[in-house]
Amino acid sequence: MHVLVTGAAGMLGRALLAALASRGGAARVTPVDIDDFDLADAAAVVAALDRHRPDVVFNCAAFTAVDECETRREYAEQVNGEAPGVLARWCRAHGARLVHISSDYVFDGAARAPIAEDAATGPVSAYGASKLLGEQRVAQAGGDYLIVRTAWLFAPWGRSFLQFVLGRLTQGQPAPVITDQVGSPTYAPDLAEALVRLIEVRATGIVHFVNTGACTWAEFAEHLRTCAGLSGTLTPIVAADLHRPAARPAYSVLATQRYTRLVGNPPRTWQDAARDAVQRWRCGG
Repeated sequence: MHVLVTGAAGMLGRALLAALASRGGAARVTPVDIDDFDLADAAAVVAALDRHRPDVVFNCAAFTAVDECETRREYAEQVNGEAPGVLARWCRAHGARLVHISSDYVFDGAARAPIAEDAATGPVSAYGASKLLGEQRVAQAGGDYLIVRTAWLFAPWGRSFLQFVLGRLTQGQPAPVITDQVGSPTYAPDLAEALVRLIEVRATGIVHFVNTGACTWAEFAEHLRTCAGLSGTLTPIVAADLHRPAARPAYSVLATQRYTRLVGNPPRTWQDAARDAVQRWRCGG
């Protein structure tokens, strides 16, 4: 089996390459990133797919600068919205499988209980709208596809909340942490393993995956600080204090019952995942 991973240099891409490698060479893996697979260029995407001829495409690439999406809407729609459709149409035409990564930002944040896959969408930002467009383009293309929504991705590498909080505290600087947004932190290696398992059980349609449990960013930061054995100041703020261009969902806890039914066991808690991530952060990632 030949697997192509887009966004391979990113936080999730790096974890997915490790998860695939752990299968002992069962798949031939081709990692690509923006320098050789620019999703904004549809013709280049098709040419690259024709050249590599994968059996499975994991689309981990996205334009994730949420605030920048507000002023670069056309680019966000191309990369996050139209490009997944290009991938899906190629996969359908060539009998390949597509696994596309989507986001909790497709929801409006008004829920107060974990959100199921069939809940009504309603993005409140340009980024969320572009990710929803990507889902729609993939579904319209048809074929053998899987859309996996996730949220609050973190890792001991790359630009993540863990790096921000522990980096600030290590440098003796206060870390501002939001108290009025609730979600489920998701450890990139856990998501990567989930993606491989979902492929192994031939999952299709839409599946949610996050680590079990819910918290605010402030509670997540407090747990990270405790796990790292650090002192330092966590400064509580509300989201409005940051005056960011893009709105974020106030509540984006995703329900994972479908994932559990498909693979046979639930995701581990975000607290357990965070402890592992902090240990790896101590060791340099």
